[in-house]
Amino acid sequence: MVTELSNLKLTCLRCGTTWFRRVDHPKLCPSCHSPYWDKPKVKAQPAYRTTKRLPSPQQRELNRIADQSRLYALEALLTSEQRQRYEVLLEEMGPGSNTTDRLAALDRARAYAAYEEQTNQAAKAPEQHRKELWG
Repeated sequence: MVTELSNLKLTCLRCGTTWFRRVDHPKLCPSCHSPYWDKPKVKAQPAYRTTKRLPSPQQRELNRIADQSRLYALEALLTSEQRQRYEVLLEEMGPGSNTTDRLAALDRARAYAAYEEQTNQAAKAPEQHRKELWG
């Protein structure tokens, strides 16, 4: 009789509940209602690295050279207004500024010049519209 009862006893591999079955293969665990009660829970492995790899010295040197060349190329493309703003920002940073700081200053100078140009165009728009209407 004991062997018959042990055949009827089931255990949920998700929550650990044990119960006596009434059907051959139950669809759900009676406690946690999981349809995967008979499959062990497996923790998923992360698809990415959990630790950040530091670049090698050669890669750091290549990154530094790439940043410098990008800085020189962008400096050559600055308009006069952007260059003035950029020089002011460089003076504020001081002589010890690195390439990353200079790139950030260059981006700020370009953004500031674009903002000024946009506000100037917005201010001129009603005046141009008035001239078009009244000649």
